[in-house]
Amino acid sequence: MATERSPGAEQPQPPRLPIVPSEVTNRILEDVTSINAMDELTLLVFGDLVDSNKNLAEVINKCLVERFNQPTAEPMLNGMAIIIQVFNHTQDFSLFQKISGLQPDDLDLAKQTLEKSFPPKEQDMTTLQKLLELPRIPEQQISLNECLKKTEVHSHGLRSHVREGANAMYKTLEVLWPKLYPPQTPPPPQPTTQ
Repeated sequence: MATERSPGAEQPQPPRLPIVPSEVTNRILEDVTSINAMDELTLLVFGDLVDSNKNLAEVINKCLVERFNQPTAEPMLNGMAIIIQVFNHTQDFSLFQKISGLQPDDLDLAKQTLEKSFPPKEQDMTTLQKLLELPRIPEQQISLNECLKKTEVHSHGLRSHVREGANAMYKTLEVLWPKLYPPQTPPPPQPTTQ
C-alpha cells in the first residue's frame, strides 16, 4: 500500500548537475574492470587535474591528508576520480579546461565544501550518521549511482570510502558548477522600431 505525502512533505530536489546518461557510465565501466584499472583511472584523472589546476589538486590532497590515513584516502580518491571522469565525459571533455580557470575564491569554496563533506577529524560517525549528515549523490542520478556500485568492487576493499569520496566530489562539483558552466542568459530583446 502506497503512502501519500502530505502537502508540506519535502519533495526530492532535482540535481543541480546534469543527469548522467547511461552511455557515459557504460564507457567508464568498460575502462574499470579491475583494481589495477581503477588505480590507472585515478592516476589519469588526477594527473589531468594537476595539469589543469594544481591548486585544486592540492586542496583535495590537503583535505584528505588532514583527515585520513593513506589506506582510507586511496579509495576515496578512486571515488572522486569516477565523478570527475563521468562529468568530464558528460561535458564533452571540457571539464579540465573549465577547472583551469578557477580563481582563488573558487578554491576556497571547494575547500569549504570538501571539509563539510567528510566526517570531522578524529570523530567517529556511525554509518547512519554519515547517511543523515553528509552529502550524497541524488537518487535521480540513477546511472551514476549504478556505476559507482559496480566500480566499488574494484577498489582496495573499502567500498564505503569509495562512495564517501564520490559523494564529496559530487557535492564539490555541484557547488562549483555555476562557476565552471555559468548559466546562459538569453540576449536582451531588441527594441522594435516603427
